[in-house]
Amino acid sequence: MYFELAQQSNIDFPKHFEISNFVLSTDLGWKQIKGKHGNIVYKGYAYQDLSKFLSTLDPENFETVHGSYTAIVQKGNKVYILTDDTREFPIYFDRKKLLVTNLTKQLETAWPDTSLHIDCDRKEIGSHYKAIDFVPGEQLDMHSVTDKTLDILNNSVSNYISKCKEPIRIVPTGGLDSTLMIALLKQNNANFEVIDYEYKKWTYFRWKNGEKIKKNSKR
Repeated sequence: MYFELAQQSNIDFPKHFEISNFVLSTDLGWKQIKGKHGNIVYKGYAYQDLSKFLSTLDPENFETVHGSYTAIVQKGNKVYILTDDTREFPIYFDRKKLLVTNLTKQLETAWPDTSLHIDCDRKEIGSHYKAIDFVPGEQLDMHSVTDKTLDILNNSVSNYISKCKEPIRIVPTGGLDSTLMIALLKQNNANFEVIDYEYKKWTYFRWKNGEKIKKNSKR
């Protein structure tokens, strides 16, 4: 779910949305809806009705839910960049250029504990830091921890399967991650395909930005 929010469109992205006096350039798959406070453009899923959650959300509260999504939300003269509660990627920004993106590195970085917004009138990028508290839990033996971890993984996979409308495909690299993922999909009776062949058909976005993606994935 790649995006760039700036004062002009970026031709390296196939989709463009106007939000206030800014342009949101994105890869494919983003949706636009009307929210309680203004326009919303988003991509991803949540463990609840994401469209309904976003449409009534007050972005100034920086409320998040579990899932995997990015939402660009307008309220008044401000545009907020909101994500799920476990964002797994950094967001880069340049205050002078008034540019926010997760594709190419900029002068500053907002890590998962920091949300960004743009004040369109004052032409400023603001940030909101949310501390992540780790509360000590109960002491458990290894068997109980293993069962608890498996329950969490199964719940996550089950929720994803119920929300995913696209075909599920997985590449077996031979590593622990892909092997575990295949086992979890089978255990949850998912309809999925194991890709044991190579076939490349680049989208416009992947064709234009392949090297940038590779470069940032090595961070």
